[in-house]
Amino acid sequence: YNIMKKFDKPMIHTMNKKLEGNLSSEVEEKIKDLKYGILFGDLVEDSNMIDKTKTDNIIRIGFLNESHKNLEVYKKVFDIVLTNEEANFNVARKFIKI
Repeated sequence: YNIMKKFDKPMIHTMNKKLEGNLSSEVEEKIKDLKYGILFGDLVEDSNMIDKTKTDNIIRIGFLNESHKNLEVYKKVFDIVLTNEEANFNVARKFIKI
């Protein structure tokens, strides 16, 4: 069996997707002065991938592929919520082209 014994960097998984501390120094250098960004996520926790205290210039777009019972929660943490058939990257690409 192949068994993993250690990680060279922190493992990024569903519950720790953060921009800070998970990028190479080269990428961090390239984006350090960026003032705007678009964040996409399909979990409520994804809205925290970028620290809200560091910038107000992030548009957070949430994909709600499940029951609309979570719609109000998603609306609180994402600026835009795409639901069901619109919750795909074809719609999201239109935001990027603007």
